[in-house]
Amino acid sequence: MQLFFGGFEYCMSSNLGDQIQSIATERLLPKIDKRFNRDTLSTLLCENKYVTIMNGWFSHLPEYCFP
Repeated sequence: MQLFFGGFEYCMSSNLGDQIQSIATERLLPKIDKRFNRDTLSTLLCENKYVTIMNGWFSHLPEYCFP
């Protein structure tokens, strides 16, 4: 079974801390295969499952954040 690793991008945030947290946690993963918009995860359609590390604040729009 192949593992895919995901990271976040922050299209709706100008908070530099978001990117810093992701850089720090992504260093624990062997690679990043795909990036996902943190604020629109509920609209995500993927054929593969991804392993990612989630921490901190997730969204200003929680109704669109989690599937």
